[in-house]
Formats: sequence, C-alpha cells, structure tokens
Amino acid sequence: MQFNLIVGIDLNSLNGVVEGNQVTVYSENTNGNWLGTVRRISQKLDAETQMVNVYIAVAGENLKEGMFLNANVQLKRDVFGLEIPRKLLVDSESVFTVNNGIIEQQKVVVVQKKKDVVVVEGLEDGVQLVLKTSGVHKGIAVTTREL
Repeated sequence: MQFNLIVGIDLNSLNGVVEGNQVTVYSENTNGNWLGTVRRISQKLDAETQMVNVYIAVAGENLKEGMFLNANVQLKRDVFGLEIPRKLLVDSESVFTVNNGIIEQQKVVVVQKKKDVVVVEGLEDGVQLVLKTSGVHKGIAVTTREL
C-alpha cells in the first residue's frame, strides 16, 4: 500500500528540493527505513510555520496509516560557496569588496540562508570583503588590514 507523507521544508532548504528527489523515511518507533519519492511541492507558504509542504510517496512493509514518520530529503545539489555574515549583503545580491585600495560592489548569488550567515557564490579566493557597510559606497579609497 502506498502512503503520502507531508513534510514541511524551510525556505532556506527548498531550493535543493525537486520532484523526483529520493527520500529516506523512517520511524523512531520501529526498526525500518523506507524509500520515498518527492511527488509534489506546494506553491503556498504556511504563514504560521514559514514552511512549504512537500508531498512524499512512500510504500513498504510494516508501514501503517497514522504512523509518525521522519524523512531525510536528498537535496538536488550540494551547496558550495563562501559563508559570510548576513549583514555584509548589500540589497540582498551584492557585497562590498576592496580592489587595489578602492571599494567595489560585487554581485553574488545567495545559495543558502541561515540565521546570521549566508552562503554565496561568485567571490574569488582571496577577495577582501568590507566588514562594516554603514556609510560605505562604491569608489571610496581605503586602506586594509589583516584580521
């Protein structure tokens, strides 16, 4: 018999969830794991939980209607990038960098958001980030120091 499991996924993780993702489903009350598949992702955000419902189809021996289940959803891709303090983001899509003593504004792609930090792509190794963004704008001459 096939069952539908509804799991709430936070917005920060939702980008990696796609229909067809494999899901490991398990119960803390039994010794068993079952393989499920993401069948549908809701288009609505639950206003109270700030989660999006993901519908998982699962079938297997010893599954019973009404069981409490947990799911480990395999994300579409690994998250690679640089983790930086969230406060360094400018307009949610760029950061201030220093190049030859001049402040520049560089676009980045936010690939994951956490409470106080974000993971961004688009920064080269060794880039110097401006750590205090208040009163800063593109074109200002600055001197840098190592932390």
